[in-house]
Amino acid sequence: MRIFIDTVQRRLRRLLPAASSPLARVRQRLRRLGTAEGAALAVVVLALVVGPATVFGYGHWMDRHVAVVHARQWEFSPKVLHATAGVPLKIRIDSQDVVHGFKIDNLNVKITELIPGKSIEFTVTAPKPGTYYYECNTYCGLRHAKMFGKLIVTAP
Repeated sequence: MRIFIDTVQRRLRRLLPAASSPLARVRQRLRRLGTAEGAALAVVVLALVVGPATVFGYGHWMDRHVAVVHARQWEFSPKVLHATAGVPLKIRIDSQDVVHGFKIDNLNVKITELIPGKSIEFTVTAPKPGTYYYECNTYCGLRHAKMFGKLIVTAP
């Protein structure tokens, strides 16, 4: 009978700390792992955690150098864009209410139909520093003439 009681007590000592804490159970399982199993576990964790994180973070990294312009009656937002001479600037423009246009003087950029709900993406490279003005070139209402902004280009 004494042997049975000792066996039960030993098993309870092993089970109770593990049952009381999930972290303790994980530690016990990790201690039992060999080197090969630990390496395989590390590869799986990297694939399941780091892989999706890089995929989902990739879109944010790609949009880092995109200037987003919103056209609405009767303004562009933002009114001022900044760029560096000789460096391509990607601009994504969208309309939120009516058909607008977009034209940058002296840079050969002209969009005549910016349809609401759709966006247009294009790249522009300013050859030299200076201030370039952009404006709406499609009549969009009474204050259409007030719809303009600036592209400020600095030296590299």
